[in-house]
Amino acid sequence: MNKLIRVIGTVKPRSYREIDNIANNLLAKVCPKISLGEQVPIAELVDFDLRESIGYVLDVREDKDFRDNKIEAAAIFKENGEKELIIPERVFKNANDGMPRDRFTLAHEIGHLSLNHESGIPAYGSLRENREEVEAFRDPDWQANCFAGAFLIPSFMIEMLSNKLKRRLMTSDIANYFGVSHSAAETRLEKFRKYVNGHV
Repeated sequence: MNKLIRVIGTVKPRSYREIDNIANNLLAKVCPKISLGEQVPIAELVDFDLRESIGYVLDVREDKDFRDNKIEAAAIFKENGEKELIIPERVFKNANDGMPRDRFTLAHEIGHLSLNHESGIPAYGSLRENREEVEAFRDPDWQANCFAGAFLIPSFMIEMLSNKLKRRLMTSDIANYFGVSHSAAETRLEKFRKYVNGHV
């Protein structure tokens, strides 16, 4: 197997609000009946509905194939136009078991595929230096992280939770209801308040 190496490029600029809309529209398409109190079943969606909707090949590999890599998973765009999602067995199993980090990893890679990050994703290649010079809105990982947060913590459900609890939401509310880490919950809540709805 070729070793997966991180290649960082720049991608089409996108605002947080645009990414939020893309993620929420995709979720509505693949999981239309989700309601407050349910976590987005990311492992199930990656295995079935998202694969059909986005059109990628899913390759769940043995963990040993990832031991020497710092990469948790990879979204690949091939020269023939095919998309491939490569993930280790442990990430897929852990995501299916509700582990926050692995759920986020899957959603992050789906973000790369959904946002068509052909020029800036993990691939068979070399490492680009000076990554810090890429503006956030053109950084494929920033965009994929925003997508993952919006997909796992949908806007309409944040507002529903705020209405249910009848108070300003806390990071722990988001983490507990949506099955994400406190770090992911904090980032999503901060960005949601700044760009979407500042009252929750």
